[in-house]
Amino acid sequence: MAKLENPRWERFCREYVIDHKGGPAYVRAGYSKNGADQSAERLLRNAEVKARIAELEAPIVQALELTQEKVLRDIEQTRLDAGKDGQHGVALKASELQGKHIGMFKETNATAESLLDLVLAAAGRRLGLDAPRHAGDDAKVIEHE
Repeated sequence: MAKLENPRWERFCREYVIDHKGGPAYVRAGYSKNGADQSAERLLRNAEVKARIAELEAPIVQALELTQEKVLRDIEQTRLDAGKDGQHGVALKASELQGKHIGMFKETNATAESLLDLVLAAAGRRLGLDAPRHAGDDAKVIEHE
C-alpha cells in the first residue's frame, strides 16, 4: 500500500505509530484539539487508515520479533516476578492485560475505565497499598523513599 491520498490521514498514521495515542496523534497531524480523542477513534476505524498503520508497524514488529505468544509469555513472567516481589499493582495490571487478550473486558468507554479504577483501588486497599492510579491519569506520581 502506498501513502494515503489524504495527507492528514497519512500524517495521522505516522504519528499514531509513534505512541499509539489517538488524540495526540490527531492533533500532531494538524487537526483541532477539540474532540480529538473521539475523532481519532473514528479515524482509527477507517479501513484505509487501519491498513496503513499495520503497514507502517510491520517492519517494527518484524525487527522486534514480536508475536502474540512472546508478548503473552513476557506478561506472564512479569506477573509472576511482580507477585514474588510484592508488587501487587504490577501483577494486577499484568493479569488485566491477560484478561483483555482473552476478551474478558469488552467495554471501552469511560464507565469501564472508572469501574477498573474502582476495582484497582479496592484491590490496593485490601492489600494495604496506596490506591493505584489508572495509566491514563495526568496526576504526578510521588515516589516514596
